[in-house]
Amino acid sequence: MFVVLFVLVSVVSGEVNSTEGITGSRMAWMKGLLDHHDWIDILDGNHSIPQTCEHDLRQYFNALNQGKLWASKIFDSSGHYSPNVLFGNDFWLGSWNACRDLQLKQYYAQTPPFATSFYVARVNLTIDGEHIPQTRPMLVGQCMPASCSKDAVKTLLDGAEEMASTAAALVGIDAKITTLYVRAVPGSYSLMADPKMHILGAAIIIVTLWMLVASLYEGYLERRYRKKEQKDLELANNNQKPTNNNNSKEETKEIEEEVRDKDLRREICGK
Repeated sequence: MFVVLFVLVSVVSGEVNSTEGITGSRMAWMKGLLDHHDWIDILDGNHSIPQTCEHDLRQYFNALNQGKLWASKIFDSSGHYSPNVLFGNDFWLGSWNACRDLQLKQYYAQTPPFATSFYVARVNLTIDGEHIPQTRPMLVGQCMPASCSKDAVKTLLDGAEEMASTAAALVGIDAKITTLYVRAVPGSYSLMADPKMHILGAAIIIVTLWMLVASLYEGYLERRYRKKEQKDLELANNNQKPTNNNNSKEETKEIEEEVRDKDLRREICGK
């Protein structure tokens, strides 16, 4: 009897624990990721961000929470949660064009008081053992003040990771987001400076030179063959000419002898 009661209590407690483990909404946690409205807390006490960048960020975050249009457009052009994440959507890119066009005063009545730049971060996302059990690499776009370098943006995202981990722990979710690197768009990439381009160009040049040399050598062999063939033909013609002269002389002698025979026959008949 006591064994049966112990088993029943264990099952009930297990069901309660499993229920407690899924109380937090994973989707709500994902939708709250990378929310600039809360990022002003990251700046407090953080001295690793350059002063000019920090000033522009504070101006942006305050304006965003105050509902100013230009700040809302910066936030709107950045990447956030997008549908179909659980079905393989790995791109929260936002819009580089929208971030770039924020400075066009001829089109917008309200523009940011600072220039903007666009960055793309590669992050790893993991959510418990069911939603995203294996680490999912994601690409996230961020529209930021141009005074902020990619290292400053990386610092912001690192702070956002801590906020996301705290939010997940509060609702009992085993989830985390980790920033791997940040790069500017467009970056400093140069096609002409790419080692792969150098290797490809060298290979093309070498193959082209070999083809040119092969064509020239083939032409040389062709001319040489034709000259040899012409010489052989001339030699053959020269060898045939004496034979033709001898034959013509013999034929002439035969004709002369026939004529003489005819003349002799006529003389005999005339007598």
